[in-house]
Amino acid sequence: MIYGNRIMTQGALGEDIKRLQQRLKNLNVPMETVDGHFGSQTIRAVKSFQYQNSLKPDGIVGPHTYKALELADFPPVLIEHLSVLINLSMRSLSLLENGKLIRQYPVAIGKPETPSPVGLFELMEKISNPGGVLGTRWMGINIDAYGIHGTPNPELIGQAVSHGCIRMHNWNVEVLYPLLPLGAKVEIKKQLTVEG
Repeated sequence: MIYGNRIMTQGALGEDIKRLQQRLKNLNVPMETVDGHFGSQTIRAVKSFQYQNSLKPDGIVGPHTYKALELADFPPVLIEHLSVLINLSMRSLSLLENGKLIRQYPVAIGKPETPSPVGLFELMEKISNPGGVLGTRWMGINIDAYGIHGTPNPELIGQAVSHGCIRMHNWNVEVLYPLLPLGAKVEIKKQLTVEG
């Protein structure tokens, strides 16, 4: 689930603010209206959520708050039953348990000159905090130097801009990283529909 590509602060407007407000409401954080305006009501709700989750209650939605929002009601899963399905046409990564959709995340994919590989692969390598263009996590698959990783440029998520790797928001790849064991299946397809 994604709420936005930006740090959210007082005065912000948009659909991503609506998604944030709805998420807070779904988590039973007091939220009267879902109006897409990051005003005093939203600041109070964000501060309340941050306090409940041992975060600095500053009312600003940045990487730590995004990650906490994602993990807040993550369902219990058996990691040996998890796999990843990447839909290049939708620019999305789906986390599946026994083929059933658990979570879906937006991703950046390979540009036309350096497309992302298509096929069924396995997770072969995991590195925490690789740095640079790889962001905060790297999960390599069993083909050349391709993998799933974070990015220091969150504004590029949803675009075809990589050298073939799958890029995720750092806060999303940090959620996925501990769940996927080495050997987990990673399927990359050009186009498909995921049943959830």
